Amino acid sequence: MVPTLLESIQHVFVKKVAVNSGGKHCLALSSEGHVYSWGEGDDGKLGHGNRTSYERPKLIDQLLGTEIVDIACGGHHSAAITSAGWLYTWGKGRYGRLGHGESEDQLSPKLVEALQDYKVIDVACGSGDAQTLCVTDDDNVWSWGDGDYGKLGRGGSDGCKIPMKIESLAGLGVIKVECGSQFSVALTRSGAIYT
Repeated sequence: MVPTLLESIQHVFVKKVAVNSGGKHCLALSSEGHVYSWGEGDDGKLGHGNRTSYERPKLIDQLLGTEIVDIACGGHHSAAITSAGWLYTWGKGRYGRLGHGESEDQLSPKLVEALQDYKVIDVACGSGDAQTLCVTDDDNVWSWGDGDYGKLGRGGSDGCKIPMKIESLAGLGVIKVECGSQFSVALTRSGAIYT
């Protein structure tokens, strides 16, 4: 195989793409704040209101009218941050990885209501029995989903279905989070790394 140009999206200036090594889908963020998705549609992770797979990038209509500034893909779920700092998640809901307080799959982007009073500035989605982490502009890191191996960062391996603060990271200036399959990583403004 050789790299192939995605001609169906050449009319769009793409400023970011998101994939996950454990996943089979992709998101693209345009300079206009629109999100496109394609790949395997199982669990609703493409955000088109169905479980259909798409070979070519397809605009996520439900996010139109909302300027998206960042995107992330997990193995079976997806996330997007708006310019206002609101977080939307969709896809497989098992273990509460979407942060909506339950484990139901979401076939379309849904606001994470527990964080709507905060401004989310970064998000990361895990693969497998997944977790989700985000950073808010009040210098806090939040985690939710599957807690095996302590990957939620709150001591122990309990999972949760709504975002909860990682108290040990509060006030440390975390600016970036990433999720592996069974671990999580945080990077601070001063260059320190926490796992």
